[in-house]
Amino acid sequence: MLFNIRSTSYKAFVLAVLALGPFIISTPVLAEKITAIIIDGNQRIEDEAILSKIKSKIGSEMTAVDVANDLRQIFTSGYFEDVKADFDKGVLSYTVVERKIIQELDYIGNSEIDDDEIAEVIDVKAFQLLDESTIEDALQKIQKSYEDKGFFLTQVTYKIEDLTDPPGAVKLKIIIDEKKKVKIKKVRFIGNVGLSDDILKERMLTKPGTLFGGGNYKEEDIERDFELLKYLYLNEGYAQIKIDPPKTIVTPDKSGIEVLFRIEEGPKFKIGEITFQGDLLKTSDEFLEIMEIDDQQYFSQQIIMKDLSEIQAIYGDKGFAYANIVPRPVMNNETEVMDLVFQITQGEVVSIGEIKISGNTKTRDKVIRREIKLIEGELFNETKKRESIANLNRLGFFKTVDLQPLTDSGESNVMDLNVQVEETSTGTLNLGVGFGGFQGFAVQGSMNQTNLFGQGKNIGFSVNWSENVNRLFNLNYTDPYFLDTKWSFGFDLYQSLRILPDFREQRIGGSIRLGRLLTDFWRTSVRYRFDSTDLIFPPNAYTDIYKPELVKDSEGNASSLTWSLEYDRRNNRRFPTQGFYSNLSFEYVGIGGDLSYSESSLNLRYYKPVIGSLVFRNNFVYGFLASNDSDKTVPLSQLYRLGGANTIRGYNWFTLARRKQSNIAFGELIGDGADFALEKSFRPFGGLQQIYYNLEFEWAMIKEAGIKGVVFFDTGMAEDDLAVSKIKSSYGAGIRWISPLGPLRFEWGFPIDPDIKLGEDSMLFDFSISSTF
Repeated sequence: MLFNIRSTSYKAFVLAVLALGPFIISTPVLAEKITAIIIDGNQRIEDEAILSKIKSKIGSEMTAVDVANDLRQIFTSGYFEDVKADFDKGVLSYTVVERKIIQELDYIGNSEIDDDEIAEVIDVKAFQLLDESTIEDALQKIQKSYEDKGFFLTQVTYKIEDLTDPPGAVKLKIIIDEKKKVKIKKVRFIGNVGLSDDILKERMLTKPGTLFGGGNYKEEDIERDFELLKYLYLNEGYAQIKIDPPKTIVTPDKSGIEVLFRIEEGPKFKIGEITFQGDLLKTSDEFLEIMEIDDQQYFSQQIIMKDLSEIQAIYGDKGFAYANIVPRPVMNNETEVMDLVFQITQGEVVSIGEIKISGNTKTRDKVIRREIKLIEGELFNETKKRESIANLNRLGFFKTVDLQPLTDSGESNVMDLNVQVEETSTGTLNLGVGFGGFQGFAVQGSMNQTNLFGQGKNIGFSVNWSENVNRLFNLNYTDPYFLDTKWSFGFDLYQSLRILPDFREQRIGGSIRLGRLLTDFWRTSVRYRFDSTDLIFPPNAYTDIYKPELVKDSEGNASSLTWSLEYDRRNNRRFPTQGFYSNLSFEYVGIGGDLSYSESSLNLRYYKPVIGSLVFRNNFVYGFLASNDSDKTVPLSQLYRLGGANTIRGYNWFTLARRKQSNIAFGELIGDGADFALEKSFRPFGGLQQIYYNLEFEWAMIKEAGIKGVVFFDTGMAEDDLAVSKIKSSYGAGIRWISPLGPLRFEWGFPIDPDIKLGEDSMLFDFSISSTF
């Protein structure tokens, strides 16, 4: 008797078994016994491996059910593309066709994306079994990679070539026809009336190409813009906005594409009556006092979300962690008025159970816990939760911070919390070189670790050397929670050479700092400083204004004590975009030593996001110097002198100050060889008071590369007596790059009403390797 079942694919095999099912069930067990089992057709897979999969055995009776199961087991092992069973005169044979193996994998035609990049995004590898569904998936991933780079018309195909050695091996060729890079030539809208094309395009990532680049097609950017457009309309009162999925249309010459958005705006709804229902902790009037939407003429989803957050905090601060606040709009299309009903369900009062921390591999738990305001066993508090997240973000140790409830606490009125962090690099090594119009050749380098040994301590060393401005070496250390208390401790060691217009100041010394955290945002500190100052003048120069007794009173040891009070509510201490900072300080120099003077200073900074990445930045500084000894003057090097990248741009460093007339024209600096070529003029002597203000608008030009644009306005003066007539101002623009070598600044300053006689230019370019305020 001959019995045969064949399956050419797993799906066909299943269909064959289903078709044979009634026959198999109704057929009695065949009386013949299996005398031999033969495996045929296998080249790489051993007989034993196949035999281990089947149920039929020599000496047992052969049945159609057992053979069907054997076929299924062999086929589903994944190594074969075809399996056939034959039974004749007691011999049961299984003939298999092995799946081919990819012996070689070649990429052909790719130049914009190299082989390694392609290999990272696909699952097809050499020496794995050939699976055409996996290959098709790989082609789609390669296509997506090219689209992300703007090669929208790229075509990806494949070809399989059989190899003679080893048997069953193939060469897989992935063929890439990159074609020309496609640029977005036009972004078009249909149906928009209330919001113009310019308003919609302003916030979008998808933009037509220009002479300066851009215009690359990126599917994720278009998807993001699709959601952004809906968000913009919802914030302008268009509560029934409908936008069709964007369409991309290839131009007839296939050199570019057009992106089309079809919009159905609907009516623009005004805000009508606002009411509250459910579990109310406040009266309607009290709720309305804290809400912005009540003051708006038109509906805005953004403001609604802010108001929901404020109401959530009211309930959350009372322990109602699961309070549910649902705004229900009631729209009248005829009057185009929207009433809002806030339905509030407060839920149970919840206490904090266990606070767990995860994601930190370097930072110690205690560093994270000391920033968390929630306390185990106390009532849940929404404001403290938000402050905890803000505190952790301000540390700068983490990419992301998330504080989420755990649902397996076992008690409905107890909430366990998980603080999930993703750490970022806290160590930096920067080295940069450059050349500026005034400061000349410059080198800046720093090594800094803000999370030393995962304990939140900061240690750093920096070098800032410029040919014509300054040369500074500094080693610093700070422990913000000294001995696990609210006290901070730190020290500085430094050596500096500051190059002023008429002389050089050389200083070496150090300081010890002790501070105390008063509240979440207030800190006070005391610093003791001791250093030695020497002044270097050209020989016989300026003896008419820099008299020997004046120079003598300006040199020697300084021993001082400084008290400061700081308020810091910035969202990021290194690169703030929102918040307020203030510092008030008083330094008394004369606790021993040779020098005796005092300095009072005030610094105020304010940051506010305007729209998109645009940030409004402000910096105000006031300082006042006074001698502690009626027989001595304030040291020459301590007098205030403005100008340069850090104070008033557009003017040379340290040249904006109270001036004195000199009758000396030339002098040579001893031991250095550098010449002071100076005209008989009014020299920037320095003032006892300084006041200046910097206003900036900064925005991201190329966010991924850390490149920003800035426009600015600076104004101020350094005089003994402040007067409006002495104010100097400038405006300008620049580019900033947070580079791997450190923060680089390229700025063009334009003085307002420059004095040519004093050497003030109509424009000054300044390159500096430093961060701004």
